[in-house]
Amino acid sequence: MVQGDRTPDRRVMNKRPVALAIVSLALSALFLAMALTIERQPPESLQFISGVIVDREPIYTRQQLTGFRLQVGQPSVTFTYRDPDPDVRSAWSTIQTARAVRIRFDQPADCQPTLWALEADGKPIATLVQVEAARSTSFWWHFLAAVLAGGVGLTALASLFKKTWKSHRRR
Repeated sequence: MVQGDRTPDRRVMNKRPVALAIVSLALSALFLAMALTIERQPPESLQFISGVIVDREPIYTRQQLTGFRLQVGQPSVTFTYRDPDPDVRSAWSTIQTARAVRIRFDQPADCQPTLWALEADGKPIATLVQVEAARSTSFWWHFLAAVLAGGVGLTALASLFKKTWKSHRRR
């Protein structure tokens, strides 16, 4: 930039779309990875466990309750109930005072069990349909965020290529 000239240097102008493209495409990849890790549909055969609650522990993220861990039965099995599962706060308040639970879950080989339905002291907290709907909604929000971030990144790249192509044509 020449002193007194208000037009920005071209090198600075070309860095903005590159930075925007990199950040947007990285966010797109992150949101897509998050979407793909969400189990949206339960497997055909689910297992049941009923028993006395051995231990319970809330999970906080940035001072917000985002889930809880629940240890049930003998031998004990630990389950995690967290966002996007439905109504975490209400479920936690019920679990804090509950004595026994009944859980529908699946447990892939060498993995933590995945909770698909939860009852406490005979009262349903989260049904299979509610959990499936909440996880499906979360998947689509993450997928939409990935598409939007990717669109911004590709638009920034297209803008950069257009500027570069025009500057090379002028030469």
